[in-house]
Amino acid sequence: MRIIILEDSDSDYRLLKSIIDECIGKMNLAPPETVRYTDGTALVREISSWHEHGGGGSYLFFLDIVVPGELSGVETAHRIRDKYESAHIVFTTSNKEYALDGFRVHADDYLVKPYDAKDVTAILGKFFEENVASAYISVLSDRVEIPVCVRKIKYAEMQGHIINIAMSDGKTIQTYMSFEKFVSLLSDRPCFEQCYRGIIVSFDYVEQITAEGVRISTGQLLPISRNKYSEIRDKYCNYLIRKTREGVN
Repeated sequence: MRIIILEDSDSDYRLLKSIIDECIGKMNLAPPETVRYTDGTALVREISSWHEHGGGGSYLFFLDIVVPGELSGVETAHRIRDKYESAHIVFTTSNKEYALDGFRVHADDYLVKPYDAKDVTAILGKFFEENVASAYISVLSDRVEIPVCVRKIKYAEMQGHIINIAMSDGKTIQTYMSFEKFVSLLSDRPCFEQCYRGIIVSFDYVEQITAEGVRISTGQLLPISRNKYSEIRDKYCNYLIRKTREGVN
């Protein structure tokens, strides 16, 4: 997933980028790659290569309508729509008079400068809900339901009545639920395996599996069930082979 910003003004770009980063952080989402272009021609020139990375549906465009160069933001949007009909396009401008031109391209939304963080948050929330909902699970933490990025989960461990979810950014999310229910939330993810009673680990963060335990990338050694050692090791090897062949991320 990638966010593309067409903006020639450095100050406007920095403001929008900072709001996006802050919103994504508060939503506890994995930060997407953000790419900036200062003219539409350069952006359109690279569109043809994006298909290799998953198509326009996984891209969110913030297009300033008035930019220097041969293509305006609206004309750039037309080129994007020609290539990727399902692309998510948000127009940005300081002049509301351009709104009609923008919606003729079937834009998903419209932002008027100066940006309002609430508007940006609403746009991001809708985009993530429609495009990457399957990449998140919902858990109750401190009586608030929050989304947890599956790809950022290193492992989870049941301690008493609490499940501690260790994340790749160093944070630990605590939630109250049965371990069986938590495992069921990840049952369709081939990268997760229960290595010990009350512990589930992501193969994406495993460095080595031995009879002594499961060594993860941060150096921690998680216990492993003796009677499941060979089975878990074989699953890990098969996962690495499939990941190499299919390019699983």
